Amino acid sequence: MQHVVSLGAGKTIQLYYNKNVYSPEYSSISTILLADKLIKDGKKPNATLCDVGCGTGMIGLGVKKLNPTIQLTLCDIDNAAVRVSKLNAKRLGLPATVLQSDMLPTGSSAGRWDIITANLPTFTQLDMPLALHGPEVAYYSGEPEEPLTLYEKLFNEAKGRCKALVCECQTKYQEPFLQMAEKAGWKLVLSSDMAFAFISKR
Repeated sequence: MQHVVSLGAGKTIQLYYNKNVYSPEYSSISTILLADKLIKDGKKPNATLCDVGCGTGMIGLGVKKLNPTIQLTLCDIDNAAVRVSKLNAKRLGLPATVLQSDMLPTGSSAGRWDIITANLPTFTQLDMPLALHGPEVAYYSGEPEEPLTLYEKLFNEAKGRCKALVCECQTKYQEPFLQMAEKAGWKLVLSSDMAFAFISKR
């Protein structure tokens, strides 16, 4: 299956996907556009970006389509997503380092980036009947009643490893999501729809 994502200004990316990854057809481009704004406002065409929980690679590859000279890393805990992201990067001619990783890369692949992007699963077991557009790993937070478990982990892991953090969160959990970010030391600087851009307060 394939889906064309419109990025504005006449630019698009055509993404391949299958039943083993979240469908890009139901994804927002808000995170892409916020990351793009941070890069252009900061006048950093060679910025480094890591897209965590990349799925099809839509966010990271979308940002690279708009900013071809950035250095891009894509990572996902799910090997099916890693395979699809590698394929999409190759098909689109957008070079990227693609890694299998539980949250941020560690060991020899550990690094620092200008921007980290993420659209992580926030569905609980109670929400799961609504999850119809991909595998459980793309939706389920991993905890029966805690939708923001993965974001709590990211907010802590990202400290000292990026200058800016751009994340997406479904509307029903945005208030506790923003409170969690602030408590972890992240300052909100931009928002659009379901996407939020933070910089470290420390």
